[in-house]
Amino acid sequence: MKPSRIRRSLTLLFVALAGTALAGATVSTKAPAPKPNLYVFAAQIDTKVLARGKTPNSREARLLAKLAEDRSRGFYGQVRTRVLFAEQASRQNILNGFAWLQTAMTEQDVAVVFIAGHGRYNERHHLYTYRPIGGPIRGFEFRQAFDRIPGRKVL
Repeated sequence: MKPSRIRRSLTLLFVALAGTALAGATVSTKAPAPKPNLYVFAAQIDTKVLARGKTPNSREARLLAKLAEDRSRGFYGQVRTRVLFAEQASRQNILNGFAWLQTAMTEQDVAVVFIAGHGRYNERHHLYTYRPIGGPIRGFEFRQAFDRIPGRKVL
């Protein structure tokens, strides 16, 4: 997909998420309801590239965070991003990123979580395992961490 189409698609996603986050707000003649905040947590690693001694570019994770900051300012109160790439995208840092979302967000906020890298799916046990630096993260660990995030979320 071309970068311009990606930018346009992500912009529409951010606008749509802002609308759904405000959908439950009540209308009042008093002060306007506060806008929800947008949180973007993006982690991208290519362990195969790191194993060859090269630095992966993590382009998609950085693009997502930049677009969130640039294109969604008027729709959200604040836009907060956290991007992990290369050696930063370790098991512990990824789990810490989920903990950041759990503590920083409220029920009216919106989270966009982007995780990219290599993993393995075990068909016999129906278990997905993501393989960042520092040890694997199993699919159910992602699900538990994701479910503990308040507010609206997109994975």
